[in-house]
Amino acid sequence: MEYHIGAGACLLIGSATLLYAAKRIIETVVFLRAATAAAGTVVELAAARDGDGHPTYLPIFEYETRDGRRFRHVLTVASTPPAYRIGETATILYLRKNPQNARLKLFSELWLATLVIAVIGVAFCGAGLVIVIARQ
Repeated sequence: MEYHIGAGACLLIGSATLLYAAKRIIETVVFLRAATAAAGTVVELAAARDGDGHPTYLPIFEYETRDGRRFRHVLTVASTPPAYRIGETATILYLRKNPQNARLKLFSELWLATLVIAVIGVAFCGAGLVIVIARQ
């Protein structure tokens, strides 16, 4: 009986996680279809600390929309050494109706978190199925 609870919990968590990953995939696809590209230039490296107290760096990009307004976007992944240097450029994708909603045109910004969430969902579903099959 206990394995039914464990299997059920794994399948429930896995299914919910996969549904959330699917939602994120849809949101990213909708974003990509509506996004406008702009050249972004690193104007600053924000220093932060990781869990061990070591320095990490978040590049801050500045970009200009088609109507001439300037915005900033902070990369969501910190690194040591810095992934970008001041003055370096990259493609920024933004929404015309909401130019602050921007992402760097990088796998890590667009898809990495969703991929990790999906893998976790598959692992939980797989664990649940293994429990069910092993107990039959």
